[in-house]
Amino acid sequence: MEFGQTNKSIAARKKESKGKDKCEELVEVSKKQKIDIENQNKEAEDLDKKRNAKLHLIGNVLHKDVPIFKEEENNPIIASWGEKPDLEVDGKTLGHLYHH
Repeated sequence: MEFGQTNKSIAARKKESKGKDKCEELVEVSKKQKIDIENQNKEAEDLDKKRNAKLHLIGNVLHKDVPIFKEEENNPIIASWGEKPDLEVDGKTLGHLYHH
């Protein structure tokens, strides 16, 4: 019997007996079901964390033509657009350059 059905059965029996039937056996079953649900939720959270930890180990899938270098200087320029501005950064102009 499911947790919700058990609780409905308890409520129905108490209503029929006008509170005289304590439904002790069903109350115990309901408590056990509640504990089982809590344990399953904890297990599900743990499994979710383990799955996510493994998923974070998987990197991006790269196209076969993508070059792999440790330094950016070795990467070829595939495409560029617009005019490259002739700016000199001297350390004094920080915050005065407009990026957009």
